[in-house]
Amino acid sequence: MRDEMIINIDNTHLHTHQHSIQKQLTLSGLEETLWSIEDHTRSTEDHTQSTEDHTRSTEDHTWSIEDYTRSIEDHTRSTEDHTQSTEDHTQSTEDHTRSMEDHTRSTKAHTQFIPLYINLWSTRDPERSFLNIHKMVF
Repeated sequence: MRDEMIINIDNTHLHTHQHSIQKQLTLSGLEETLWSIEDHTRSTEDHTQSTEDHTRSTEDHTWSIEDYTRSIEDHTRSTEDHTQSTEDHTQSTEDHTRSMEDHTRSTKAHTQFIPLYINLWSTRDPERSFLNIHKMVF
C-alpha cells in the first residue's frame, strides 16, 4: 500500500508538474503570439507607408511625364511654325529672284537700244525719230 501511495503521490506530482508545464507553454505561446501580432502590425504599417510613398512617387513621375509630353508638343508646334516660316521665306526669295531676273532681262533689252535711241534722237528725219522707233520697239 505504501508503494501505491508513493506511486499515487508521484502520479499527482507528475500530473501537477505536467499541468504547470502546459500552463507555462500556453502563456509562453500567447506571449509569442502577441509579439508576433505586434511584429506583423508594425510590418503592415511599414508596408502601408511604403505603398503611400510609392503612390506619391508614381504620381510625381506621371506629372513629370505629362509635363515632358506638353514640352514635346510645344516644341513640335514651334518647329512646324518655323518650318512654315522658312518655306514662306523661301517662296518669297524665289519670287524676288524671278522678279530680279525679269528686271535684268528688261534692263538688258532696254540697254541694247540706247545707242539706237541716241543715233535716232540726233536724226532730224521725222520718220526715224525717237518717238516713232520707241513706239515700234515697245
